[in-house]
Amino acid sequence: MQIYRLYKGYLLCIIICISGIAKAQTYQQVRPSNESPYHTILTHLYFLQKDTYDPAETRIAFPAGLDSATAVTKAQQIKSILDAKGLYVQLNKVSQNPNYTDSLTGQNTYTLFPGELPQIYLVKENNGWIYAPATLDALPGLMKKTFPFGTDFLVKLFPYKSSTSFLGLYLWQYFGILLILLAAGMCYWLLSRLFKLLLHTGFKEIIGRWKINDKHTWQIARIISWLVTLALINRFVPVLKLPVGASKFVIAALRIAGSFMLAVLVWRVFDVIVRHLRDAATQTSSKLDDQFIPIIDRVIKIMLVLVAAIYILNQLDVNVTALIAGISIGGLALALAAQDTVKNFLGSIMIFMDHPFQIGDYVEIDGKMGTIEEVGFRSTRIRTVDTSLITVPNGNIANLSINNMGIRPRRMLQMQIGVTYDTPPRYIEAFVAGMRDIVITHPKLADEPNYVHLYQFDNSSINILFRAYIETAVYAEELAIREEVLLAIMHLAESIGVRFAFPSSTIYIEDMPGQLSKTPVHNQSKEDLMQSKEAWLVQWRAGIKTGDNNED
Repeated sequence: MQIYRLYKGYLLCIIICISGIAKAQTYQQVRPSNESPYHTILTHLYFLQKDTYDPAETRIAFPAGLDSATAVTKAQQIKSILDAKGLYVQLNKVSQNPNYTDSLTGQNTYTLFPGELPQIYLVKENNGWIYAPATLDALPGLMKKTFPFGTDFLVKLFPYKSSTSFLGLYLWQYFGILLILLAAGMCYWLLSRLFKLLLHTGFKEIIGRWKINDKHTWQIARIISWLVTLALINRFVPVLKLPVGASKFVIAALRIAGSFMLAVLVWRVFDVIVRHLRDAATQTSSKLDDQFIPIIDRVIKIMLVLVAAIYILNQLDVNVTALIAGISIGGLALALAAQDTVKNFLGSIMIFMDHPFQIGDYVEIDGKMGTIEEVGFRSTRIRTVDTSLITVPNGNIANLSINNMGIRPRRMLQMQIGVTYDTPPRYIEAFVAGMRDIVITHPKLADEPNYVHLYQFDNSSINILFRAYIETAVYAEELAIREEVLLAIMHLAESIGVRFAFPSSTIYIEDMPGQLSKTPVHNQSKEDLMQSKEAWLVQWRAGIKTGDNNED
């Protein structure tokens, strides 16, 4: 019942629209003439209108060697083709120059519709303009193409002149409209279910792997069915022999509907592809994919809408070339005024192509340090340590050096440890050897490369270089391991008896009458010191294994 009401409403709307514009071209009273392209076409169309129907007068528009009956038939066929294709002849634009010359060929030829129907054209012969012999030869093929499945017999069956019409259409035309709509409804119903079945059988593997549900396949099947149905309607509209104005309206409406459905189909299919790409992006290590896919989604859909809009405007007889030219000039002015925006957009593309960082990386850009939170069309957002949000234009990022600390497979621990100048060499040797053992023993420090050496004599200390690599990419774990190593070095120094130096100026009064001497007494041998070091290492290694290496 709902389908019946739906098609009843469609039928009423279509009949009203067609009837409102179902009118033939109107002319003032004319006499037969072929002195120019204008007069030939006027004579041809004028004497085939229902109010001035006299096909014998169209004889002058055809070669002299053609018999009258054949000339009349050819005249009717040309008009039928023009009407069926909705090609409205604007007589005010047809040349009235008897010596008209085509600018491309340099010959006396005139084509009514060069883009849509180049096979039909006029030539000058014996000081008169007639339809070219090549046009007459092409008419049988054009008729079969315009009126499919042998329906061109209707051109002869229903004459141009008739007294029984209502709202500009004949009764058989109303019946034809109803028949086409009913056939289209049945065709859509069958095709939608057929295409759904074909999608589930032919693309079963893709549907299962991409997790496409029945709702999406049903939507795609319905849209494809609409496209096929509209194409079939478009093929059978010429059979109705509507007036040229009505044909033009119906054909334009069908093309607009078809282009809209095609755009919707591409939109739906692309939605499925994007959904699959998003699922795939979650499986990759790079988080930039999660930001890049939505941007590509928006860009392609905007382009799709623009292309569909341009095509629809072209069907509505809008001068798209002039419109695009105006938009281009305006776009140029806008681009000049928004150079930074274009620069930032191109910077975004470079970021997505080069992958200098990804979402979650800790980076340093132009002195700004923080975690990458979002990469957009115009800018990149960086969350700093104090939780503030810094926005950096992508155009600037493309020209800056980026220190990506988030992709380091290991973290370097480097420092110079200064001991006091009064430390004997054997103490320093034991201390350096102990720090090397710390690097080798700790499970989170890389064995190679590492550098622990007596480095230099500084102003107020003897410096030891300590460089090792922490096997972690997590900042919190890095801090914990760094703390363990620093405490281990401090406990090692305490166990050996090494004192850390600091920048200072010290005046030593080593001997004062009546007081003990300030000079340190070093009476331990190197063997004793090494034993002290080994004893401490045994205790420290045990603490590493148990997870408790905090020593007093």
